[in-house]
Amino acid sequence: MATTGSGTEAAVVGELAAAQRRLYAVFGRVPRPRRLEGCPHCVRAADEKCLLDSPLPAIEAAALAGYAAKALTTWGGVAELRYFVPRLVECAVSGNADFPDPEIVFGKLALGGWRGWPGEESAAIEEFLTAWWEATLGVYPSRPPVGTVLGALAATGVDLVPFLRRWGRLDGETEVRHLRELLTVEVRWNPGPRLASAFLDRSGAAAGTLLSWLTGGAVAAAVRGAVERVATEPVLDALADIEPLLPLLEPVRAVEVVRAVELEPVDRAGACPCGHSTRAAPRNRAEALALVLHATEIEPLLVTVGEDPARWLDVLTCRSCGRHWARDSITSGHADLFFVYPIETADPRAWLAAAQPLDPPSS
Repeated sequence: MATTGSGTEAAVVGELAAAQRRLYAVFGRVPRPRRLEGCPHCVRAADEKCLLDSPLPAIEAAALAGYAAKALTTWGGVAELRYFVPRLVECAVSGNADFPDPEIVFGKLALGGWRGWPGEESAAIEEFLTAWWEATLGVYPSRPPVGTVLGALAATGVDLVPFLRRWGRLDGETEVRHLRELLTVEVRWNPGPRLASAFLDRSGAAAGTLLSWLTGGAVAAAVRGAVERVATEPVLDALADIEPLLPLLEPVRAVEVVRAVELEPVDRAGACPCGHSTRAAPRNRAEALALVLHATEIEPLLVTVGEDPARWLDVLTCRSCGRHWARDSITSGHADLFFVYPIETADPRAWLAAAQPLDPPSS
């Protein structure tokens, strides 16, 4: 069952519907194309006729799907795209499984240079993107999910900072639950952090903006504030799932770790910034979670020398002291988290063949 956030579901959905009507009103002034020319090998005459013979709001999503995927590449130009914009985005945000991914559809706007279109048109698109984001945050689960919506926003070329700042208020249950989903489903923390979405992971500056927001301390502070401010049981349950990840949401001093290695060479028998001599295999999940953070901090020092993907076990070597670490995993219930612990072996591959995942107990 969907839950609603700080505003009612009816309110955020109503604002999105109003923004959609605004798109139809503004882009309704764009003339209907006389032709919709495309690659003769990719587009059938019947497809063109279907799109041009029907009123724009009445075009079936299935009929528009082919154009949505091929627009500006093998089918039509910018003038035609502007005509279809209201219906394209309406279908894209509906979560229709037969329609191209929203990231593809909204990427067409960037490809068509939408920021250079007449001012009223670009303003209507901006208004729609804002309303879509509010509607996404206001209902959980959302369709499409929050990671997909972020990818679509990034595909348009907009700056994600205002959208993330809005989310960072964590005003209610749905926003917290969306954050839990992003942190446990859309982000891979080891080795990492990196984004699971191929669209977001390739989005350059937008991906960097999102990861910086997640790991720069702002999200951790917002979560701690929400713990004190929002006391409903569903919110506390979601925050409890996020809590083990809080150390990963603080700024990581990987550069300082590497610099310490470069400035302070160590004897192989002595202390090393990797912490091999001060760590041990975890005896319980709490210790394993602490080693998840440690794995992220010392990642620049480690080189993989043996892998067993079937069991999610690896052996790594510290490039400073030459000693070995094992990499294992635990699940938070929503995501798999990788931790490391020190091992002593002269033969990493033999150790890996004989080892078993630790599966540390809860206490």
